Amino acid sequence: MDDRIVDLYLSTKLMDDPDGAKEKKTRLRQFVHHDKEIRSAKRISENGEQGVVFRVKIEGREYCLKVFKQWKFLSLLKIRERTQMLHSPFAYECRAFARLIDVGQNGTWAVKCHGWMRLSEDQFDALKPVVTRQQIATCDRWAIVKDYIHNPFHVDDIPEICKKLPIPKYALIAPMDFHPHNFRESFFVDLGSTRTYPCPPLWGDFFFRKFYETAEEGIKEWEA
Repeated sequence: MDDRIVDLYLSTKLMDDPDGAKEKKTRLRQFVHHDKEIRSAKRISENGEQGVVFRVKIEGREYCLKVFKQWKFLSLLKIRERTQMLHSPFAYECRAFARLIDVGQNGTWAVKCHGWMRLSEDQFDALKPVVTRQQIATCDRWAIVKDYIHNPFHVDDIPEICKKLPIPKYALIAPMDFHPHNFRESFFVDLGSTRTYPCPPLWGDFFFRKFYETAEEGIKEWEA
């Protein structure tokens, strides 16, 4: 991933920019403290397919920082390069959070997002003590900042999860990895596999309709 993704699905406006809500397309705004020091880094995930997740402190506040892995489009689909750039976990997550912000639902169905950042050398170095050399070597500098939610999913959260299903449906977001391990309390926290309309050529109307027709029934099976 390189600087071409800026303006494609990333905005250089800050999250607190009063004009930031006037984006003409689905683009995620930048974290307000994107250039500040990262402190107290703790790794809170294993070395996943999409990236590594940390709990960090920035400007005295605790956040969840997801640092994405280096990515290359691997598919037999013959699509132009600009479209390929929309099909990375970082792109999927940025576009989903941007859409939720656009419809006024940041921090309701999914964890609250505070924007994107591109880690500086010093910020990247602050993460190295809590990961292996192999783990950090696979990471890129692109990251998303979210609220850190302490409590894991519990079956008592199921009614609230079901209640919030109309939010992503209204936002035209199709979750592709909708499982209990991707929730903290009743909040969906991993949007790196979602599809946000429009998403050519990998958007399926049939899957979208079928998911929301059967989602509540599937969620209730998590009690078993």
